Amino acid sequence: MFKKSCYNWSTTGFALTVLLGLAFLCNITAAELYVPSEYETIQAAIDDCDDGDVVIIAEGTYRGNGNRDIDFRGKAITVGRSKFDDEDAG
Repeated sequence: MFKKSCYNWSTTGFALTVLLGLAFLCNITAAELYVPSEYETIQAAIDDCDDGDVVIIAEGTYRGNGNRDIDFRGKAITVGRSKFDDEDAG
């Protein structure tokens, strides 16, 4: 009376599990790139980033080429400083 569904839910569940696992692994492999200890300029660190990476900038004033007119090049990255003040929390 009822037509058997051709859709295999167990295959869909397996595929969803694999995709979620891959997404989790991508977050684990995020790199931290340090300016100026590893990269001379902020732009050089950004240029070497992949999506999900974090550029950490040491305290200081950064001037000159590569430290102004920063282009993120469409990358999904985080750029921040290495030290946070108490007023930053909250």
